[in-house]
Amino acid sequence: MQKAKRNDLIFIFIMAALITLGALAITLFPAPQYSKEEKRNLAAFPEMNATALFDGSVCSALEAYATERMPARTLLRRLWGATQLAMGLGETHGVILCRDGSLCRRLQTNEQVLAQNVNGMDRLQDLLSDIPLTTAIVPRRIDARAEILPSLYKGADEENICKALPDTALFFGEITQDAQWFRTDHHWTQEGAYHAYCGLGSALG
Repeated sequence: MQKAKRNDLIFIFIMAALITLGALAITLFPAPQYSKEEKRNLAAFPEMNATALFDGSVCSALEAYATERMPARTLLRRLWGATQLAMGLGETHGVILCRDGSLCRRLQTNEQVLAQNVNGMDRLQDLLSDIPLTTAIVPRRIDARAEILPSLYKGADEENICKALPDTALFFGEITQDAQWFRTDHHWTQEGAYHAYCGLGSALG
């Protein structure tokens, strides 16, 4: 009984020390607020005020700050990614490792939002009356580069999206080459954007 109690006290002491050291590290040596790899600003330290304390939002903000501004965050993320790959996992948090070594984000289509957008385009066309409306749809990388997805992954539902849009809509289906997409995100490269520019210019005369 005495030994179990001593072990419990040792465990509590170790956990308290780890939590204290972690809090000090995050406070004194936080990761940079801007992440170059993710191209976004990470969580900032929340403002402490009565409203935030009473509605509990300060707790969520502190949790986000501790998670995103952890010291050596970039190194830890890389180690996590390497561990996932070593375990044979080809997808983590919706990001798929493609067969050519590039990355592709899995995206879900919100049918309700899609219907609202299509109705909005129809109303706009009615308001414009005789003025022609050109609809240009920027494709998703997971659709445009479907051939590089792992064989067990099902492609996105691009066909359903196309059916819901006007027949005259531009989809830039020719922008499918690797050089036309950045390998680590969903944006066009300069070459891909130029092809879209040519297609849109041709449609607009």
